Amino acid sequence: MAIATERVATPHGLAISPDSVAYLATADGIAHGHGAAAPYGVNLTASVPALSGRSLTPWEPTTVFEPLYSAVLAPLLPTLGAQSAGRVLSAVCFALLLVLAGWVPYTWSGNRAALFLGPLLVLAAPDLLDVYVNVESEVLFLPLVLAGTFALSCYLERCARGPLAAAGVLIGAAVLTRYAGLGLIPGGALVVLLAGTPALRRRLLDAAIFASACGAPAAVWVLRNALNGSAAARTVAFHPLTAAQLHTALRAAGSWFAPSRAPGIVKAAAWILVMILVLSLAWRARRRSALQLLISLLVLCYLAGVVVSDTFLDASTGIDARILAPAHLLVLVGIGYLAGEELTKVPIRLRVLPLAVLVAFGALALARGGAWLRTVRHSSVQYADSFWQHSPLMATVRGLPPDVPIFTNAGDAVWFLDRRGTYPLPEVSDPRSGRTNDQLSAQLRKLGGFITARHAAVAFFTSVSWRTYLPSESMLLARLRLRVSEHEPDGVLLAPPA
Repeated sequence: MAIATERVATPHGLAISPDSVAYLATADGIAHGHGAAAPYGVNLTASVPALSGRSLTPWEPTTVFEPLYSAVLAPLLPTLGAQSAGRVLSAVCFALLLVLAGWVPYTWSGNRAALFLGPLLVLAAPDLLDVYVNVESEVLFLPLVLAGTFALSCYLERCARGPLAAAGVLIGAAVLTRYAGLGLIPGGALVVLLAGTPALRRRLLDAAIFASACGAPAAVWVLRNALNGSAAARTVAFHPLTAAQLHTALRAAGSWFAPSRAPGIVKAAAWILVMILVLSLAWRARRRSALQLLISLLVLCYLAGVVVSDTFLDASTGIDARILAPAHLLVLVGIGYLAGEELTKVPIRLRVLPLAVLVAFGALALARGGAWLRTVRHSSVQYADSFWQHSPLMATVRGLPPDVPIFTNAGDAVWFLDRRGTYPLPEVSDPRSGRTNDQLSAQLRKLGGFITARHAAVAFFTSVSWRTYLPSESMLLARLRLRVSEHEPDGVLLAPPA
């Protein structure tokens, strides 16, 4: 089912976003013995090495993204290529997610209906399906989070350290896949403290074991990054959530239980009805309150970690459907468990009604999934789109001699489509903190001198409209005193005066 869904949904291949290129470039670095590193131009927030006399395409240590997704992709890349490697990993992880989405609530409730209800809930969630038509780290992150949650639940059932260690390894792997997973560490530790073994001393020790197992790999990674110049390619600064970010978060969460295009009042009503149902089921299943505590604390701590990150580390991330997907997944698994628990209490002679409801929900899930499928088949696949494959400016860049240094606002696209190293442009402002670059004027003067001395070129893609933190075409022309060498429909190639 997972392979068929992924294949039918992506007739033109998986979507390749700028983040996807960073993961693929890092995987390429690992595959070719450079470690977790990517060439300049892929990481557009890197410093400009050319101005300090560094070589054209060094492999720069990756710090912006965690390495595990790229490390898993790396063995597949040399033989399969980017698209096929992404497809294989996506299909395998999606299949694993569907299995876990059924197995976890079934194990908790003991009701076989949960084996089908869990996967149906996932298949009815467009935001979760969207993850698996992209080359993104959430592909691996979601099954790791769910597997770690299941291991923690096994610990709560038996208070054995084997499942606790497994939970620590799995959540630790999730943290090595996405920085967003850091919020799961305090969430899991709190669950161990509040619902673990009756002995307080044992609970404290178990919580410490769990936190250490989760945090040790991430600590090593952050130390490695710090030795390379930046712990996580982010600076600490206060930038409170904006109204736009909150609106995006509410709109994404509102679409969990209602169509994304539904009016706000419909989404709110759906949320209220679902929460009433969940709370009533939770009350009836209160004998297994540790499981409810587990789901609740992991969701709350994950969301708290996202808010802290956006407020102090990275204002550019936003809180959209992709970021909220792990919380949505845990909520759906919790609903699957509560529904399965409730079905076990229904007398056999009366189970026809809940089974009919389950069948009706399955039909609704398939209808919602079908609507998503029709939409996503015609969606843009970004850098894998024919627009980029046949870009006139990209063709012009491809025709430049290999010894010509190129500065561009789309270094990731150039690397993905042509495997050519480029230089990033100086930033007008920090995209993560929003701070203005006070050194911009000096950097532009130095850049202009370098371009003139080295006969370099600037490829400015007007189709890259989302990088507003980089200089505009008019600023580059005016401040660098360049001329338009080639004017294409999707951008310009700038060169020094003749």
